[in-house]
Amino acid sequence: TGKEKEKRTVTIPKFEGLDVLEPLSATGLRALRYAVELPDVVRHVTANDLDSEATEAARENAKKNGVPEGKFTVHNMDAVGLMCLSKWRDKKSFDVIDLDPYGSCSPFLDSAVQAVADGGLLGVTSTDMIVLGANTPEIGFQKYGGTPLKAGYTHELAVRLVLYAIAQSAARYRRAIEPLFCVSVDFYIRVFVVVRESPSESRRISSRSAEVLQCITCDSFHVLPLGYWRLPVKEGEGEGETQEGKGKGKKRERTAEEGEAETAEGSKKETKKPKKQSEEEEEAEDGKEKETAPQQSSSSSSASASSSSSSSSSSSSTTSSLRRAPGVLDETEEDRELHKKNKLKFKQPSFPQECGGCCQECGDRYRIGGPFWRGPLFSAPFLDALGEELESREVQGVSSWDRVGAVLEGAREEAQDVPLFYKLSGLFSRHKLSTPSQKAVRSALIRLGYKAGHFHREPDSLKTDAPNDVVFDVVRAWAALHPPKDTSKFPALQKECKTPNISFDLLPEAERSGKAKFLPNPEKNWGPGSRAKSGKGKGR
Repeated sequence: TGKEKEKRTVTIPKFEGLDVLEPLSATGLRALRYAVELPDVVRHVTANDLDSEATEAARENAKKNGVPEGKFTVHNMDAVGLMCLSKWRDKKSFDVIDLDPYGSCSPFLDSAVQAVADGGLLGVTSTDMIVLGANTPEIGFQKYGGTPLKAGYTHELAVRLVLYAIAQSAARYRRAIEPLFCVSVDFYIRVFVVVRESPSESRRISSRSAEVLQCITCDSFHVLPLGYWRLPVKEGEGEGETQEGKGKGKKRERTAEEGEAETAEGSKKETKKPKKQSEEEEEAEDGKEKETAPQQSSSSSSASASSSSSSSSSSSSTTSSLRRAPGVLDETEEDRELHKKNKLKFKQPSFPQECGGCCQECGDRYRIGGPFWRGPLFSAPFLDALGEELESREVQGVSSWDRVGAVLEGAREEAQDVPLFYKLSGLFSRHKLSTPSQKAVRSALIRLGYKAGHFHREPDSLKTDAPNDVVFDVVRAWAALHPPKDTSKFPALQKECKTPNISFDLLPEAERSGKAKFLPNPEKNWGPGSRAKSGKGKGR
């Protein structure tokens, strides 16, 4: 009826502009840029600082730049107190919060994720790279809830630790984050995330978090997810469906032991104890392969799905049998929809058998890093929109425009669903091997059906969803072609190469774009300056 149609009509409010907060604005230079450079987008800007002299300077700067008083407000108070009061006393949320402290962002995250509006943008900077760079790992855990590590991927782990801290703070208030653009640049971390009210999505934080086991001697590492979601096993269906087969009727093949056990039982009905054992076996198996690329399946649909997630040069028959690194995130829109309908069940992970108690390549011990955010660092649609904006605009007087474009190009070519990376030079030189070209190693992995990319700030990085032993098989295959003088000193080279058909012949798919991605620092000894001193000796 007409009345029912009226009830279903959703009125979209007219866009009146964004409310922006910079809670640590000092003299208000960035806050004023929002007001002056985006007059049609920004409705009101709030600047705040604990230093009274800085806030007076901010007011003077606003007058000099001709910003109307009704569009620019300055507060002189504690940043955490301002955000909490805005949320709970004034019942006001901000569409954009730009949090840029000198040092760690951790003291401000809890109040920031509450004060930002539903669907609002939270920008966070963290400059305490001494902590995030694992010089003091115990302080890293104290501030961010995860332990940083000294490794080739230290800077990426730092970004993911900051994201993990933001996601944890948001989840406490039944909120979830979506990273749009998260980078490690120069001497700091800069992340932009959308914060949304979503009890359903906030429960997924465990499956988007992980720890890493890093060998203390070689470059071997394993990323271990802290959870995953799957369709519950129905009675009489045995193993049920895998993460990749949710809603698609794909089932994991039974092992020979499970088949013998079922035959000996003589019935599909099981007692509670055997059923519990079956679930333990199921979790042990899923702990190794859950949330990875498609697994072995006799159905053609499984082969097709796995083919689409690998390089176009690989056949479906090859990719359907690939093992993927355990930490690779493989979430689809269908997964999210099933989760919203409460059709998925949370499962705790098991320790992957291939990790063992020590490094399987050199026999040495592991160090444990994390927990950290293992989801994507970028939103592909956002990167595309940002690239179009960058190409369409010519901004006068911005000397860093080329550098912005380089960081964006590096982000667009990064393997989005693969956490952490290998440093190519260390991977080979540690075994006294000549280092092959990036293109040759990427070609070898792509030919095997795996992804191969890089980290946006590291030219020597190798991001791949290949399991750790396959990566080392590539090293062993190169060593067979270019042997070192003495292989007896390197246990990893004495192992048998179990991955067939490794070839270093170059593929067109391994080519990078010709656009600049890794620009040099703007000047010699580029780095952070000294901390600004408050006129009254106050910190924060």
